[in-house]
Amino acid sequence: MPTLRGGSFGQALVASLASTYYNPWKFERFARQVLGQEYDDARHDALRKAFKDSLDTFLRVAWNDTHRGLYPTEEGPGRTDAFGRIANASFGDAISAKNYRVADAPVDYPQLWDIWTFDWVQWNGSAQQPMARNVGEALGVGATLNFFDAQGKPLQGDARYPSSVRVRDLHTIEETLQLLKPPVWPEALLGSIDKPLAAKGRALFAENCAGCHVPNVVQGPDRPVQQLHMLPVKVIGTDPGTANNIADHRFDLTSLQWDPAELAKLDVQLHPTPTQPLDLSQVSVAKGLAYVTAFVENRAYRDAGVTPVERPAMDGFGLPIGVRELRAYKARPLAGVWATPPFLHNGSVPTIYQLLSPQDERATTFYKGNFEYDPRHLGYRTEAFTNGFLFDTRITGNHNSGHEFRAGEKGNGVIGRLLQPQERWALLEYLKVLGGPLESQL
Repeated sequence: MPTLRGGSFGQALVASLASTYYNPWKFERFARQVLGQEYDDARHDALRKAFKDSLDTFLRVAWNDTHRGLYPTEEGPGRTDAFGRIANASFGDAISAKNYRVADAPVDYPQLWDIWTFDWVQWNGSAQQPMARNVGEALGVGATLNFFDAQGKPLQGDARYPSSVRVRDLHTIEETLQLLKPPVWPEALLGSIDKPLAAKGRALFAENCAGCHVPNVVQGPDRPVQQLHMLPVKVIGTDPGTANNIADHRFDLTSLQWDPAELAKLDVQLHPTPTQPLDLSQVSVAKGLAYVTAFVENRAYRDAGVTPVERPAMDGFGLPIGVRELRAYKARPLAGVWATPPFLHNGSVPTIYQLLSPQDERATTFYKGNFEYDPRHLGYRTEAFTNGFLFDTRITGNHNSGHEFRAGEKGNGVIGRLLQPQERWALLEYLKVLGGPLESQL
């Protein structure tokens, strides 16, 4: 996600785009490299217009970041308020400034090597179809989108909705993700596995972790499907901001003049099935994005020449655009989890050792952006360093509560008994090999 705050990737990207657009020699070189043998004046001009549209989109993001106060919780490395930014881009930038909402619940970028097998995706388990998810993410990171014609009238029928989303490229990326495998613990680099200790950890994992993190797996027609456990916020106790914002924020989409009969024809499935008609004056982000992405997807498929025969595979396993709105977070499978710090959905816990510890033993502040790995605690090193990002867990959206193993009644963040330090070390040793070839050697 492009954030345009100082020192960020987004800032550097926009500076590069602006330099390319406004320097005629630089843009000419860019155009010839992009268009190759198809270069001519008409294609050059079309590319320049599309380039400017993207640049303007990023500049609107920059203005929002610096003037509207929409993102008060600084995201820092490896995080973004994904739903908040997508909603502000799709409903605020593209429809009405009245639809801007404060997005103060950043989430950590998750690992991708097993995501294609999940029954539902996103941290709150709100999305089902891979293509719809990817279209929404493209809209959130700068893809152009038009809801209205040149006279400001809402587009109707097959004119809905032109965008710069490249569905064939998104499908290629999605297929490529299926080739990813969890990383294997590199003993030569990070140290040998203590197999007796890891074996003890395996028993502790079965006792304390498997109930949530080992999902039921069913074989679908074209993939294994992991049926992930969804843990209500009141149970898991982690920062509720992401789940609550997605469940609570409402947007006015009446200016799009959607016809309920048209919506019913789209491949959107709401879970549970609603008992009342959709009120376009107060649509939730998940429902709104489902219908927007359905229209965008249909148009992008037509523009890309996607045939009806191709479509189920392009959608992703023939899945509909399923939508859920749960105040909950999913418990992911943990193969390769040692390589994915920091932890929890908002990246508020720097190491797995701290994740297995009570909250009062976790760091209140730590530095992010250092990729020097700590093989003992399983996380990145967190000491202060030049240009490091200070993560403060006392800030809204950054809380490191929940997922606690400590004495007390289960619920409200307590998920298991207190683990003694030697038990935590054993679990860490097992998590180094879980799901990999070394596990069979225990």
